[in-house]
Amino acid sequence: MSAIAKRFGQVIRRERESKGLSQEKLAGLAGLDRSYMHRLESGRSSPTLDTLESLARALQVLPSELIARTDDSEEDDAEEEE
Repeated sequence: MSAIAKRFGQVIRRERESKGLSQEKLAGLAGLDRSYMHRLESGRSSPTLDTLESLARALQVLPSELIARTDDSEEDDAEEEE
């Protein structure tokens, strides 16, 4: 599992939880399988651009916001290592 896939999964999980959505509900809203949603959140799969767009639409955020938060997560990880 790549570091960026893991960070992206953390971003998706935080955003989903902040909206009060289950994995199953978010997967349905985004047109994805729940098991794929789990793999994304755990960092075992990386999304395509189409999937990124579907997730962003379902979460009512811009795709660029999800990417930016992934970069922010990298900074959070670095701070935790110090």
